[in-house]
Amino acid sequence: MAPLSLRDCLGFHPDGKLERVHLAGIPFDASGKPVNVLQEWDQELDLGGKFFRPAGWDECFPTIDPYLGSPVMGELIGLPPEMNWQEDRVEQIWRTPRFEARRCFRLATPACLEMDFQAICLQETPLDYLWASHCLLGVENLQKMRLASGDEHRHFDHDASEKKIFVVNPGPVELDYLYFRVVLTTDQPYWGLWINRGGWPAKCHPALRCLGVEATNTAGEIPAGQRLDPGAIFTGKVRFEIYS
Repeated sequence: MAPLSLRDCLGFHPDGKLERVHLAGIPFDASGKPVNVLQEWDQELDLGGKFFRPAGWDECFPTIDPYLGSPVMGELIGLPPEMNWQEDRVEQIWRTPRFEARRCFRLATPACLEMDFQAICLQETPLDYLWASHCLLGVENLQKMRLASGDEHRHFDHDASEKKIFVVNPGPVELDYLYFRVVLTTDQPYWGLWINRGGWPAKCHPALRCLGVEATNTAGEIPAGQRLDPGAIFTGKVRFEIYS
């Protein structure tokens, strides 16, 4: 079988959200469709006037919670980017009056996706910012999440709870599904881990269950002293690898 092309492996929504990842080692379901390890969800939620669909892989920048004029989930989510497909990579570009951001995906191997993010400050004063690579994964058949510290999380069934924790990044986050393993690594100092067992949003039918694994430069939801000077560039990386 010929190797999958990048367009075969990745599926984007017009608003820029990466909705589907199919890498070598990910199995097919009973209907012959490749299993999508990213969270799938078709309901948009109103977050105080901004609509957000909790699914797929987005980028939160320059904040997660509202901060200094930036809305909840930041300024990129919901803003359709320019899409540039090349043979070995795809680049998304967002342009705003205050900054320009880029996200580039490429296949390092048929089973490994690498993502590079960068943002450059365009305004004449420093930009307060955080970056959180908002990757939501499905929990169907998820057996265990293992951290490099040795800590493990095993319960993902519905119990109407949700929690988010931040951990220092000493190494990869490993997710053991029934038939394959996902390993995420980053160059950022923290992981933000959101375990939603149907607790958010409250009284949602059907209940939303998912796992957020966020590479981030900040152990919080708003900037915590990080600033981009005019013309300065922030960069971050995430590696998403499948083992079967």
